[in-house]
Amino acid sequence: MIPNDPTLFRFRGLFGIPVQVHLSTLFLAAILIHYNSTAWDVVAELIAFMLLMLALYLHGLGQAVVARLHGIQVRQVAVSAGLSLCDTDAADPGHRMTILAMGPLTNLTFWALASLALPLLRGEALIWTVEVFATLNLCLAILSLVPMRPLPGGALMHLALSRVMPQVAADRIAGAIGLVCGAIWLPAMLLGYVFLGLTLLIVPGFSGHWRMLHLRRALGLREG
Repeated sequence: MIPNDPTLFRFRGLFGIPVQVHLSTLFLAAILIHYNSTAWDVVAELIAFMLLMLALYLHGLGQAVVARLHGIQVRQVAVSAGLSLCDTDAADPGHRMTILAMGPLTNLTFWALASLALPLLRGEALIWTVEVFATLNLCLAILSLVPMRPLPGGALMHLALSRVMPQVAADRIAGAIGLVCGAIWLPAMLLGYVFLGLTLLIVPGFSGHWRMLHLRRALGLREG
């Protein structure tokens, strides 16, 4: 699912892959950067926000690269306030699962590389920057695997269930799990902002999960 909030700007990124940055990133910046703080705090928060945007872009770029390696057309990478997805023509479920999984795997790779580089670095500012970059990539990798749409983890779980059970059952289970995770997600993001100063502006797909649970269940009862 590609973010549907208004487009802020577009540019051509690495490997010639178009990138579309959405307006919601500005709202995220307004929340994360506290302009009434000291000048140094504002600079640190601005750097952290830019590193978050970079980690999000790398998430979508990893998906785009693996899609191209499979010969699949990539239309764009869309980056919003906490979500980065690659828009492709992938129709095969196996290819779609591989593309979706490559996002968190890319973040994990950069977390590992940054963590390994830390002992070799000198300078407090540089060490802090790399530590923040590593932490953000690890957090994105974990959060993106939460089994809830519109996160990649929601689509991955649904595709995986569809491969091992009837579609109706897969829809019902994915819908139920998505509703539970969505109910937990909102207070978790609020607590993350209050105690850590970080959050992601992602609204759980409650309506989609509700339809998957109830409409498919009705269909299953009729078929039974």
